[in-house]
Amino acid sequence: MTRITSFVVCIGLLSLGAAPRASAEPIRITAGAFVVPGLSESGSIAIVGTRGFSLVSKVTTLEGRVDPFTACTPCGQGVSTISVGAFQGGTSFFGPVTLDGVTYHVGDGIDDPELISFEIFGTAPVPRLDSLPTSVTVPFTLEGNFVASLSRAGVPIEGRGLATLFFTPDASIPINPNIERIRYDFIDPTPVPEPSTLTMVAGGLLAVVRAARKRREKQSKPGLH
Repeated sequence: MTRITSFVVCIGLLSLGAAPRASAEPIRITAGAFVVPGLSESGSIAIVGTRGFSLVSKVTTLEGRVDPFTACTPCGQGVSTISVGAFQGGTSFFGPVTLDGVTYHVGDGIDDPELISFEIFGTAPVPRLDSLPTSVTVPFTLEGNFVASLSRAGVPIEGRGLATLFFTPDASIPINPNIERIRYDFIDPTPVPEPSTLTMVAGGLLAVVRAARKRREKQSKPGLH
């Protein structure tokens, strides 16, 4: 009985020790997109990630900020690079969030216990006037947080991907480019071996196979044993 009791106690302690680590595991966005159709237009977001995370929501972009529209609509003369950053949180979102098999709803008001927020970082070059209309695609990173309830610590959110900015001529100031819309596409952060790395690995395996074959051939020849 003593052994059984000790075993149960140990399992309980291990479970208590594992719970905080599991809950603190960050959410890594693996796919989806955040689309902003215009300076004063509502956007949309549909993303998925690890830990069964998903967010499908309308985004009231004016509740936060979208840097390209703020700093470059239109882009003034002499502007060569702009931020592709953005910040959205709180009442910016209105839709369901799923994490670890539980579905929540964000955007119910300032007293909503569920809260999600994120910030995007990156920069992009401003295209030449003679190239308009055109698009520019650059990498970005995302950092965020999801709070499921006021009594629980938030879960960090991580992501990266490619931001595409669509530029058009500005109707009122033809000498300046205007940003028509922005799309942030998320990609899986899991590293993928580069072709050169795969080639090196394949070459190494082939060399091992050839060496083993030569040894077998030498051993099979008479007088070489």
